[in-house]
Amino acid sequence: MKVPGIVIISVLVLLISSCHTQSADEKEFIENRLIDKETMVMILADMQITEAYIRTIKKVKTRKDSSLLYYERLFKKNHTNRSNFEESMLYYEEDLEGMEELYAQVITRLNELQAKSDEILLIMKADSIRIDSIRQLEIADSMKQIEINDSLLKLSDSAYFDNK
Repeated sequence: MKVPGIVIISVLVLLISSCHTQSADEKEFIENRLIDKETMVMILADMQITEAYIRTIKKVKTRKDSSLLYYERLFKKNHTNRSNFEESMLYYEEDLEGMEELYAQVITRLNELQAKSDEILLIMKADSIRIDSIRQLEIADSMKQIEINDSLLKLSDSAYFDNK
């Protein structure tokens, strides 16, 4: 028995359209639990910074460090939790181009933070140079005052001895 072409096409259209519809659970997840992309960028950037910090701590400390506490604080700071983050990552990983864009934004965020850090260090260095210059001037002024006082003492001493 041959199945008419219209039935096959109808079944294919139905299958294709059913692949693109979201279940009620997926819609609820997206609306209520999915971490928005902007917050994901912040979290992922914070995670990179946290990882770098943990690596430096491990080089210095020999005892077991509590890395999980850092991540708990990171999630708390961003008003989420580990399971919500992991679910959101799984959701975003389904779209590879979207993930590339997300990580490009993370890199941009890290570069911005690095630029701010460099700017702050530059300002601190400039302030330090200014303070050192002021100290040098104060020392020079003190030295001149000492020289003046020494000169006056020598004059008074020589005047004292000349009068005798």
